[in-house]
Amino acid sequence: MQFEPDDRILTYEEITEVVKVLAPLGVRKLRITGGEPLVRKDLDRLIAMLSGIPGIEDIALSTNGIYVCRCFEGCRSHQG
Repeated sequence: MQFEPDDRILTYEEITEVVKVLAPLGVRKLRITGGEPLVRKDLDRLIAMLSGIPGIEDIALSTNGIYVCRCFEGCRSHQG
């Protein structure tokens, strides 16, 4: 798999800041996607950060499923 350099992708903190701005404007549902999101290290940390934002009611993940078993338990622990 070929990865983008770190300086070309948003950090989890940057993603969280964008969502914090959008949530008061009415964004309630998020979908994490973009290639294969499960290859990102510590994805469960991002999900935890996003789920703590007031107003966010639903976080979905689109994946081709290759890494689901590896990630599932960490992500599931943040379900509300």
